[in-house]
Amino acid sequence: MVINMKKKSFVILIILGLIILSITVYLSKPTKENSEYYLVNNESGIFDKMMYSVILPDYNLGLEFKTDIREQLKDNPYIEKTLPYYPLYLGKDFNGESDELITIHTDKDSKVIDLSSLKNKSDPDSNFNRFELRAYNSEKSLLSKVDIVKKFNSDSGIYISEAIYEALNLDDDIKKLSLDTEIIAPLISKESTQEVTYKKSQEDEELISFNVIINEVIDFSGTDTTLEIAGVISKHQSFISSTNIMIPYDISLDLYNQVDKTLPTGDNIKLWKPNTYIIVCKDRIDLNLLGAELQKTITNFMLSDDVYSESSAEGSRKVFD
Repeated sequence: MVINMKKKSFVILIILGLIILSITVYLSKPTKENSEYYLVNNESGIFDKMMYSVILPDYNLGLEFKTDIREQLKDNPYIEKTLPYYPLYLGKDFNGESDELITIHTDKDSKVIDLSSLKNKSDPDSNFNRFELRAYNSEKSLLSKVDIVKKFNSDSGIYISEAIYEALNLDDDIKKLSLDTEIIAPLISKESTQEVTYKKSQEDEELISFNVIINEVIDFSGTDTTLEIAGVISKHQSFISSTNIMIPYDISLDLYNQVDKTLPTGDNIKLWKPNTYIIVCKDRIDLNLLGAELQKTITNFMLSDDVYSESSAEGSRKVFD
C-alpha cells in the first residue's frame, strides 16, 4: 500500500514536471526579450488575420482603446511607463495633392524645396510625398542599434534617414542642418467598415481580402516648427524606413500638444485618440510573459516588439484575447 502510494506520488510529480516543462517550452518559443513593446487594440480582430501586414506605429488601423490604458497599467510591476503614441507627419497635405514646401537651413546657406520633388535615390522612379516622424523613448537604445553616417552640431536627438539626406543634395562638409516645416497630426477619426487586402503570410504572396472595422483618420491639423537635425542614420538599418525621421518621444509630445485641436461643428465629430502605446518595461522581458501579465487587467490586444525592428520575423508579434 505504501509502495503504491509512493508510485502514485512519483507519477504525479512526473506529470507536474512535464506540465511545467511544456509551459516553459511554450513561453520560450520564438519570442525575444525586449524592454520596449508596442501595444495595440485588437477588439475588431484585425490582427488575427493580418498580424504582420500592418506597419506600426504610424499606420495602425486598429480601434482606439475604450479604457484608460495608462491608468490600468500604472501599478504593473513589470512596466516603467506607458506612452501614448502620436503619429506625426512632415508636410502640408497628407494626400500629396499640393506643394509641400520646406525651408532647409545649413551653416552655409538656406533654400526652399518642394517635398514632392525630392527623388528617392534608392528608388529613382519614386518621389517622396511625406515623412513620418517616428518617436522613440531612449536615444541610448536607438544609437546602440543603428549606425550614424554623419553627425551635425546638435544634441536634439532628431535623426533623418540616409535616403532623406541624399535626396536633399547638401554639401558633405556642412556642420549644421535644420528644417522649417509644418507638422501634421490626426485630428478627427471615426470607426468605419472597410475591405482590407493583405498578403497571406511573409512567405506567401497570395492576397486575401476581408471586411473589418477600422479606426479611420478623416482629418488632420498642423503646427509650424523647426527640426534641428543631430545626425543621419545609415540606409543599411532595415527597421528605419527611407521616409523616417526619428525624434525623441518628449519632442513628439510637445509637437502634438501644439497642434490646434479645435473641432469643426457637425454631427458625429470625434477627436482622434491614440490607438498605439509604447510599453517601457523596467527590464528585458519575454513577449509571452508580458502579454500574460497584461491580460490580468486588459483584453483583446496585440504586442509587437518592433520599437527598434521591422517585426517581420515569426514570434515578434502576438495576439492576446
